[in-house]
Amino acid sequence: MKNLLTTILFFITVNLHSQIPNITVLHSNNPSQGKLFMSNVRFDQQPHARYLLIVNNDGSVFWSRQMNVSSYDFKIQPNGLLTYIPAEFRAGINLNRAFYGLDSNYNIVDSFKVVSPSSTDTFRTDTHELKILPNGHALILAFDYRWMDLSKIIPGGNSNANVEGYVVQEIDEDDSLIYQWNSFEHFLIQDAIHEDLTAAYVNPVHTNAIEPDYDGNILISSRNLSEITKINLQTGAIIWRLGGVRNQFKFVNDQGFSYQHDIRRLPNGNITLFDNGNFNTPQESRAVEYHLDEVNKICTRVWQYRHNPPIYALAMGSVQRLPNGNTLICWGSTSPSLTEVTPSGKITLEMTFPQDVYTYRTFKADWSPLLTLDLTALIEGFYNSSLNGMIEDTVKVFLRNFSSPYTIIDSGKGLLDSNGKGLFTFANAVNNSNYYIVVKHRNSIETWSGSGVSFISNQLNYNFTTSSAQAYENNLVQVDDSPIKFAIFSGDVNQDGIIDGTDLSAVDNDAFNLVSGFVNTDINGDNFVDASDLSIVDNNAYNTVIVRRP
Repeated sequence: MKNLLTTILFFITVNLHSQIPNITVLHSNNPSQGKLFMSNVRFDQQPHARYLLIVNNDGSVFWSRQMNVSSYDFKIQPNGLLTYIPAEFRAGINLNRAFYGLDSNYNIVDSFKVVSPSSTDTFRTDTHELKILPNGHALILAFDYRWMDLSKIIPGGNSNANVEGYVVQEIDEDDSLIYQWNSFEHFLIQDAIHEDLTAAYVNPVHTNAIEPDYDGNILISSRNLSEITKINLQTGAIIWRLGGVRNQFKFVNDQGFSYQHDIRRLPNGNITLFDNGNFNTPQESRAVEYHLDEVNKICTRVWQYRHNPPIYALAMGSVQRLPNGNTLICWGSTSPSLTEVTPSGKITLEMTFPQDVYTYRTFKADWSPLLTLDLTALIEGFYNSSLNGMIEDTVKVFLRNFSSPYTIIDSGKGLLDSNGKGLFTFANAVNNSNYYIVVKHRNSIETWSGSGVSFISNQLNYNFTTSSAQAYENNLVQVDDSPIKFAIFSGDVNQDGIIDGTDLSAVDNDAFNLVSGFVNTDINGDNFVDASDLSIVDNNAYNTVIVRRP
């Protein structure tokens, strides 16, 4: 979740509405509150301006940002970030390979991309889905391309086919891989019965959605298998398969779905999805809700919405159950663009882009000012007293409950500038509640605020630099005396909560090997690992610097 400055290449203009495709309101009858999050895309080669869009219920544009390429999956994450992925395709491959996160002021504050665990892996970030979890980790999809001899398993198969597989990864806030699941290890290519498996390029899976499940496992939607799959997040084993040729469920009151998108688990335990219906009879798209008996493997349709007149979308689409019970349906690659309906199927809102202009997904959510922390903190190794300034770097800030067990309420990531100042926004915190502020930096000691703090009128200022008492148990080091300034201890290279011989060994090894660049062993931020870094770690290890927590 680094290298944020490269994202500026994707922006042309901010808040320029003049070229946005007209958004026509076809029906409006007491729609639910909230704003619509979408982006416009085309499948043809016609020149057009591409935008991230936040739209009001009356079709007016609340906010926009023009992009130089089409962008996908623009939505609000649980931590309040607005995320999206620019998608510049060449030969079927997305060249940009990263999602980006905007804060409530539309500043780029984070990025997310897949991890290639070894030099032989050439994974590329997929455009379909990013899900940020409450602990700050992210679920993300990746392409895995392999050259395979399909003549051995497919009659008439290509002996040197380029086969596209899909990888699901969980990555933490430091871009470290926590978990990985690969479709090549669990799915059979020949199960994609509607794909041309004799072609030179074969896409048998086409995973397009990830959904964290209520029991800590995940659900994925694989379009080209017409399958929803539940995966054990601990072992990687498939728990069950719904739809497709490997279906394990009996469908009740329904024929099943085909080439679906957007699997979601509802609070009542049911699931929704957008059934594109490519190979159903009739060929028609719909929103559908199922009740799943996962023990007896029975899938019962309990609700659906079919448009009148019927709609068919070859690709894309989404279904969102709204807090008031209405359902927002994005129709993907067709018109109208979206329809909001009541549980009884009454249309409360319907909008559309012009012909041949689509949106991948549409989401509705309340969009109001987030709580903002104006933080000042210095990093020991990055601070230069002679210059009275600090090398800029990124930190992660957590808000924890003030009382035991000090649960994480929210988190934010941002840049501390040369004065040690940074702004952090939070979606889950509330005014007038006590929190500990916890600051984490890539090679420094995790540091807690000296006492509980509260947001008032959505704002909070906190300064770690004025006194050692600003940190829990005075866990700061003085770095300047004119004026007096305190900083967070540097040197916890492996982030285990103590600066000791293991950190010293890592720095010593990299110094010996003349390592340079953006590495955790560069304690003073000068992009070289040398004796000056060793000195900081050695001193803090000698003084047994550790995390101090309540």
